[in-house]
Amino acid sequence: MSFKILHIIDVFLPDTMNWLERLLDETKEDCEHHIYAEYYISPLTRKYKFVDAGIPSSYPIPLFSKLKARLVHSGISKILLQYIQQHKIQLVHFHFGHVAIKFKNWIQKTELPFCVSLYGFDYEYLVYQNPQVKSEYLLLSKLGGQFIVEGKYSKALIGNYGIPNDKIHIVHMLFDREQQKSIVPYAIPIRLFQAATFTEKKNQLGLINALRDKHASRFIISLYGEQPDKSYFAEVKNAASKQHKHCIRIHDGVDLKQYLQLISQTHFSINLSRRSQLHDTEGGCPVFIKDSLNLAKPAIGTSHCDIPELIANGFNGFLLPENDSSAVSELLDQLLLVTQRQYTQLCMNAEETVKTNIQQNITRQELIHVYQCML
Repeated sequence: MSFKILHIIDVFLPDTMNWLERLLDETKEDCEHHIYAEYYISPLTRKYKFVDAGIPSSYPIPLFSKLKARLVHSGISKILLQYIQQHKIQLVHFHFGHVAIKFKNWIQKTELPFCVSLYGFDYEYLVYQNPQVKSEYLLLSKLGGQFIVEGKYSKALIGNYGIPNDKIHIVHMLFDREQQKSIVPYAIPIRLFQAATFTEKKNQLGLINALRDKHASRFIISLYGEQPDKSYFAEVKNAASKQHKHCIRIHDGVDLKQYLQLISQTHFSINLSRRSQLHDTEGGCPVFIKDSLNLAKPAIGTSHCDIPELIANGFNGFLLPENDSSAVSELLDQLLLVTQRQYTQLCMNAEETVKTNIQQNITRQELIHVYQCML
């Protein structure tokens, strides 16, 4: 069965959101994909068909662009109605909960089956900021919407909002990155790498603040990512400057090729996720952790959202309590005692954790199942 699908998203970030393109790649043999992005960051890829109605913008989205989007929203709705008729679209796939809420009136006009993928801040942050979001999610469900999450934790959370269990589907977002895998020699300095936007929930500060004098010159810490939260990024840079005895490298985001190379060259990938003060969370498990395991890199994470489904402490990486600086410091001590043999086993276990599911293309199977349920 072949599907014609319109994907609707607010911002298309070619590098940061490379997982979206890979999600489409997984099902390109089964689906004809079309994309509408309210904002897009140039240059815009033409790998898939884009609705030429989005607003070119920088990132973070400036206020002027947001005001413009509000003014043209009703007109965009008409353009999209015409588009789905012209291209005989069968299904609509919204990416992020707030996008689906914004288009709830449009959904009723199309009468097309639709699904909503949740990824991060739309799990708890939106609900914390506006409790009415729960009612909006329930309305989407009553309109026939199916919800896509990443794991058991996130499925239970959405279920607690009142969404029927049979309308919540898990899609694991595991991708074969086709990158050469290698086990690097384990030696000091130990390389720790994180690729994530600089935000409180990604908790770059947690790693920097856990460093002690005894760790000086023993680690190289590389932090890559966009800086949508300028205040938090300033905190990170300030904290790093105070840790002048340590090698802490802070960089902008990188393209997919560089990203995969950096994972391949590191000893450990690290993502000390935490719930922010405003209840922003990962929701599921960062694709960065999944990519790292796929490339045979042990991952260091926290008991946050769906992350414990992927990281088994001491087997394919290390799982720490959320927001526990002393636990991070103790783990750094432990990493200095790891032998090459132990490290090699961690790497082999990391790859084995996701190998079978990736080989069986579980992401494609799960997503196609959702689309089939919608028709």
